[in-house]
Amino acid sequence: THPTCPRPCSAQWDVNWCEAPAAPELWAPKLPEEPTQVRVLSYNLFWWNLYNIHGGLSADSLIKKTSTPEPYDVIGLQECEDPDKVFKPVGMD
Repeated sequence: THPTCPRPCSAQWDVNWCEAPAAPELWAPKLPEEPTQVRVLSYNLFWWNLYNIHGGLSADSLIKKTSTPEPYDVIGLQECEDPDKVFKPVGMD
């Protein structure tokens, strides 16, 4: 058995959300003279399961293992209730 997912399953959504006006035009970007490499980590932690049930240790070790030899430039976490629990054990505080 596992706990009930805490998402707001009864939330009401606007069915016309995709009919919003178009986004404003943006300026033309200046292209770099040299290629730029950016390391990005996007991670859905599935917090209620990974941390509340299993203690979260696999997330810490995965981030630590994959952040070398080059560190991440951008990290985006979904379902993260406490960033310190994710980053402090791997020295990213």
